[in-house]
Amino acid sequence: MGRRVSGEQSATVVITVRIIDEANMAENYREKCSPNRNEFLFCTGRLQYGPGVVETLTDEQVLVGLARHVRGDWGLVGRENWRANDTALKQRGRLASEFCVEGQRFLIVTEIDRSRTIILLPEGAPAPLAAQAL
Repeated sequence: MGRRVSGEQSATVVITVRIIDEANMAENYREKCSPNRNEFLFCTGRLQYGPGVVETLTDEQVLVGLARHVRGDWGLVGRENWRANDTALKQRGRLASEFCVEGQRFLIVTEIDRSRTIILLPEGAPAPLAAQAL
């Protein structure tokens, strides 16, 4: 499904949002992950895809990243961002992971209030966690 948003300069941006049913997503997580890491550390809220994600990533690539993200595996982020995520998990801050699945890099960001998680391609990603005040 797509939604068109018109800007003041007559440019048009198409944003595609795909929401996955939580029950199906949880079942897919269990299938993709090892049994000893079956605990979700937080809720993702509503799942949204940023610009270009629907055309670039498969559902399976996203599910692999999400399965790791909800278990506190932050993927390819640096040591400083990994620590920032661990702190944010305990203190309810924003969580950001980076993954490369089947050769495709993408980011997963969960909002502070856990109301939504957005999947982004690197060019659509927010600034690194360490560069922001938590």
